[in-house]
Amino acid sequence: MYRFFNDMLHPLVILWLLIIVCLVARRFGKKRLFQICLYTAAIWFFVISISPVPQWLIHRLEDTYPVVDIAEAGGAPDVHILVMGAGHAYAPGLPHLNQLSDPARARLNEAIRLHRLLPGSRIVCSGYSASGRIPQAEMLAKAALELGVAPADTLMVPTPANSAEEAKDYSRRFGKQHKLVLVTSAFHMRRAMKYFEREGLAPVAAPTDHYIKRDPQKNAYDFWPSSAKIHMMALVIHEYGGLAKLALTK
Repeated sequence: MYRFFNDMLHPLVILWLLIIVCLVARRFGKKRLFQICLYTAAIWFFVISISPVPQWLIHRLEDTYPVVDIAEAGGAPDVHILVMGAGHAYAPGLPHLNQLSDPARARLNEAIRLHRLLPGSRIVCSGYSASGRIPQAEMLAKAALELGVAPADTLMVPTPANSAEEAKDYSRRFGKQHKLVLVTSAFHMRRAMKYFEREGLAPVAAPTDHYIKRDPQKNAYDFWPSSAKIHMMALVIHEYGGLAKLALTK
């Protein structure tokens, strides 16, 4: 049920629902309803695709945690760097790295960067297989090997289907005995940290895959039409929906 409502709150689904109501209202002569839905659809489309609102909202999520401090991430003999899953394709003719989604590749790159800065650390790859073929964890681990990570430095948790399960399954397998560095997309970090903290863990946040990259000499927000803004708005709605669900299920 939650997934259904989450899908229905995609910004383009909302736009199309408004358009459908407009058409129905016009067909049955409901002039007032037609006008309200038409203006609402126009305003909504402006907000999600032209205005800086999506940029501002996703930046607020991304600014929750700063870029990881290596000194904070280290300081332990056996550090686990957990890469949260973000999807992949199944295309056997391509290198494993190229089968990863863009967010998954960004997360893995950050994990490998930290692994090389933290001697003795190991990369924990997480995520199941929606298709029943290669789990996300295995795809991440094989991509890490392609980038020069030693097999002994990779671990897999191939069972979790979502962020909450990633926290539970990691805790169930490894407990609290390792220092944990959590790598995920910056917009997702606030919710991810809450899941792991619920399991009694205290990970160090290592956000990556930032959508808003601040240039001191440029404004981060603009009124230029962009499909990327619609995507940002979809991510924002998904994240705040997840945070609301977390707050309601405490």
